[in-house]
Amino acid sequence: RKAYDIKTSLCPQEINKFLQLISINQHQYSYSFLYSDKVGVFASKLMVQSYLSGNSEFNFDFSNMPWINHFARDIFADKNNPVRININGHIGNYCFAMSENLIVTLNGNARDSLLGNSKNNEIYIQGNVGRYFSLMGENLDVTIKGDVKNEFGFGLTNSYVAIDGVVEGF
Repeated sequence: RKAYDIKTSLCPQEINKFLQLISINQHQYSYSFLYSDKVGVFASKLMVQSYLSGNSEFNFDFSNMPWINHFARDIFADKNNPVRININGHIGNYCFAMSENLIVTLNGNARDSLLGNSKNNEIYIQGNVGRYFSLMGENLDVTIKGDVKNEFGFGLTNSYVAIDGVVEGF
């Protein structure tokens, strides 16, 4: 069963605007599964469709928005045309998971399970990161200017991780 079968392509600015508008009414759902998880998955599908229509750079303003889980997951870009994602604000759990050939700049914090099962990604984070990031990742280049929970990198192969902050538990 397909959760979302998207035929329309939005430009990156329209996707950002969509996320801004939908977050205004999220209080009705008490930060429920409907908002935090479903919006992230749907936005990821919008990004894939936009990428397939020729867009490869996405700028998002998540300041003053609730955390979004599953954001930018299942995106498989060509290594010669990676998806560039720039985010100001915080992101939730499971973001950038199962994706390939992303170049991400995050100016904010990330919750748990970032970059799980992803390949060939570069990520720069100016903020703190939760547990379980980059589990089973391959060929990742990760720079974090912030603190990190101690449970990270299990199954990580051929990757570089630089942390300029405190690693909890070490």
